[in-house]
Amino acid sequence: MLKRSGTIRSLQSVFWGAAKIAAAIVDASVGNVNVVGNSHNGEGETHARAAGRSHTPSPPEVLPRSVVTQLHESKDDLRKNAVYMSVPSTRITRAAGFASLFVQLGWDHLVDRNGEGILSSQSHKRVVNTLRRMRGVVLKLGQMLSIQDPATVPQYVLQLFEQVRDSAYAMSREQLDRTLAKEYENINWRKDFFVEFEDEPIGAASIGQVHRAAIKGEGDTQIEHVAVKVQYPGVATSIDSDIANLKMLISLNLLPPGMFVDRILQDLRQEFLLECRYKIEAAKQVRYAALIKQEPELQEVFVVPKVYESLSTENVLVTQFVTGIPVDRLANISGVQDLKNYVVERMLLLTLTELFRWRFMQTDPNYANFLFDAEKNKICLIDFGAAREYSKEFVKDYMDVVAAAARQDRDKIIEKSIKLGFLTGNEMKPMLDAHAASVELLGRPFRHHDKPFDFSAENLPSKIQEHVPTIIKLRLRPPPTPVYSLHRRISGIILLATKLKATVNSGEMFWNIYNSCRTKYE
Repeated sequence: MLKRSGTIRSLQSVFWGAAKIAAAIVDASVGNVNVVGNSHNGEGETHARAAGRSHTPSPPEVLPRSVVTQLHESKDDLRKNAVYMSVPSTRITRAAGFASLFVQLGWDHLVDRNGEGILSSQSHKRVVNTLRRMRGVVLKLGQMLSIQDPATVPQYVLQLFEQVRDSAYAMSREQLDRTLAKEYENINWRKDFFVEFEDEPIGAASIGQVHRAAIKGEGDTQIEHVAVKVQYPGVATSIDSDIANLKMLISLNLLPPGMFVDRILQDLRQEFLLECRYKIEAAKQVRYAALIKQEPELQEVFVVPKVYESLSTENVLVTQFVTGIPVDRLANISGVQDLKNYVVERMLLLTLTELFRWRFMQTDPNYANFLFDAEKNKICLIDFGAAREYSKEFVKDYMDVVAAAARQDRDKIIEKSIKLGFLTGNEMKPMLDAHAASVELLGRPFRHHDKPFDFSAENLPSKIQEHVPTIIKLRLRPPPTPVYSLHRRISGIILLATKLKATVNSGEMFWNIYNSCRTKYE
C-alpha cells in the first residue's frame, strides 16, 4: 500500500524535476533555431543622447574561421534527432496524455519503491517524454518555475537534460501539411507561397516549430530565405484544459503556499494567450526594430528581423532568416574573454535600455532568442511573443529600488518594495531581511560607477538563491504581476554574465541611464 507521505514526496520530486526539465527542453529544443532576419541598417533618423551615454567599448576582432566552425558544429541539429509525432490537438487527447502520465507514475512507484520518496529514472523519462509531446502551456510553466542557476538543479535533472538535448518531438509531415493548408486556405501552399520549403524543422519549442524556406525576392533579389514559425494545432485552444490538469497535480500540496501558484498560473495563462497570437508578435517585432534604430549603440550590435506580414497569419509567422549560436555557447570557447565581456556588456545595456528608456522589453530569457553571429560580431534578436510594456509608475519605482540596492540603502529598499507591492509592511523581520538582502544582491553590479564588476567572482545566482526559501515561506503576498516576466529576463542576463565570467562597467552603465531617465519620471 502506498504511503501518502512517500507519494507526496515522489510527486513533489517529479513536479520540480518536470519544471526544471521543461525549461531545459525549451532551451535545448530551440537552441539551433536559425530564425529571422538580416540587419535593419535603415537610414532613418536617429538621435544621440548627450546625457546618459556610457562609454562604448570597441567591438573585438572577428573570431578566426576555425573558432567559428567550432561554434557552429557545437549546435544541436534537431533534424538529425527529431521524433515526428502529431501533437495532441484536442482537449480530450491532451487530458488523456496527462492522465496516462499520472497512472504511469503511480505504477512506477509501486514497482520501484526505494523508501526515499524519490522517483525512479524510468518515471523521470516518462515526464520528459510527456512534456516533449504535449508542449504548450506545460513547457511554459516549466520555464516560469524553473531555477535557472545550474548549481541548484539536482544531478538527475542535469543527466536527463543531456538526454533530452539530442531529441525533440515535432509535428508529423501530415499534420504540418494540414495546418498550413488551413492557415493559407490553399492546399497548394508550397507551390503558391514558397520557392523552397524544408519539411524538417530547424527548431521546436513550447508553442510551435520553425522551418527554413525561401520566397521570391523583390527587385534584383531572386529569392529571400525566410523562417516559417508554425503554431502547434490545439495549443492555444487547450490552454484552460492544460492549466486545469496542472492544478490537479498541484492540488496535492506539492508546492508551498508562498509560491502563490494560482497567481503564477493566472499570469502564465495571460502570457501564453498573447504569445499564441502571431499577428500581435509580428507587430511587437516591428515596434522593437524601430526602437533599436533610435539607439546607435544598440543598432551597431543588434539585428532585428524583418517581418513578412503578407505571409503571416494568426498561427504562422514568416520572418527573414538569420543564423547564429545562442550567446551562452560562448562559454565553451577559451581565449576569447574580451568577446565574452563585450557580448555581456551589450546585452546588459540592451536590458537596461528596454526597461528604463523604452519601458518595452522582450522578457523571454531563453538564450536561443539571442543568436551570436560569429562572422559579423552581431547579435540577432528573435522571438518577440513575450515582449511587453511596463507602466511609467512601475518603471520609476523599480528604478528607485535598483538605485537603493546599489547604494545599500535598506530602508529605501523596504519603502519602495512596499509601494511596488512586494511587501505589505507587516512582514516578520526574517522576511524583511531576506528580501532586502536579495534585492541588494541584484543591485551589487551597479554599486561602483568607476569600477568594473566581475560577475564570475560574485556568483550572484547562488547567493540570491540562498534567500529564496525564507522568502517563499514567510512572504504575505505574491509579487506584483509585472515582476514575473521582468525577473525572468533579469535573472537570465545575470546568469549569462556569470556563465561567461564577464567583467563589465555595469555601474557606469546603470547610473548614466538612471541620471538620464530620472527626470522624465518625475
